[in-house]
Order: sequence, then C-alpha cells, then structure tokens
Amino acid sequence: ATLKTISAAQVTYSAAGGDYGTLADLMGARLLDDSFTGVKAGYRYFIEVSSGDYTAMAYPANTNAGRYGYYSLPDAVVRYSTNTALAPSGQAGRALR
Repeated sequence: ATLKTISAAQVTYSAAGGDYGTLADLMGARLLDDSFTGVKAGYRYFIEVSSGDYTAMAYPANTNAGRYGYYSLPDAVVRYSTNTALAPSGQAGRALR
C-alpha cells in the first residue's frame, strides 16, 4: 500500500512539473510525510529517478520486519524485488497478485 502511495504522489508531482521526484522532492512538495525517511511499517523506502522514469523500492528494515522486497515503476504495479534473495522462489521481478 505504501508503494501505491508513492506512485500517487509521483503522478501529482509530475503533473505539476513534468518530471518525477526523489523521496526528498515528494516530501518537499508535501505529497509524502517525513515518516518515509526512516522505517515505515518495517520497510525502508527509496526512489531512483533517471531519464524521465522512476523506481520506488521497499526493502525490509531487518529480517524480523519483512521477508520480501518490492518495487514499483510509473505503471504503479507492485512487483517482488528482482533480487532473488528478497523474492519468493521463481517470483523475482513478477507482479504481486
């Protein structure tokens, strides 16, 4: 759900300025709150922006917090991490169902 929140913030941010934003950009525009700078719901969140595209990522803060990593692109589809150690067997990079 938190990656979906980031995707919605990216849509709003890009509609206003034409580009996608970093986590700092989205917080500066008040589209996300500062809870994204630390651990939120057991995950740490990151956004990479390049060439008119972005990848929002969520990684477990520790082994007790979560088992899998996730990411989302501008299509807002949440997928398992491409890192096989952070995805169920055979599901790396695949969309959640």
